[in-house]
Amino acid sequence: MNAVEGSPLPIRWRRHGSNPLTAYLYIHRMQIMAASPKHLTLRGVPPAVMRALDRERKRRDTSLNQTAIDALGQALGVAGGEPPDNGLAALAGTWSSADLRAFTTATRVFEQVDDELWK
Repeated sequence: MNAVEGSPLPIRWRRHGSNPLTAYLYIHRMQIMAASPKHLTLRGVPPAVMRALDRERKRRDTSLNQTAIDALGQALGVAGGEPPDNGLAALAGTWSSADLRAFTTATRVFEQVDDELWK
């Protein structure tokens, strides 16, 4: 009986040599290829989308490829990293109790309804 007979490996893997180590290396290589980044070619990209990608590429100062990957990831909800900064974080939660009271007092007039206007 040779090394392949009685092997639990599927026949297609047995064809890659009579050595089970060869089959193992074949399987390992296939797993690496499956885990490696994929390539994608887009055809028929509308001109408006291309212009928007190009504007974004210039704004970010990155390659068109990286810009497209980032935009796809963000649109599909799988983008990693920090969410985009809108610049308002410095303002959030900065009011003191006194600031809130002053704002409430100053805007109280807007809560009054002028009945004459609603007749």
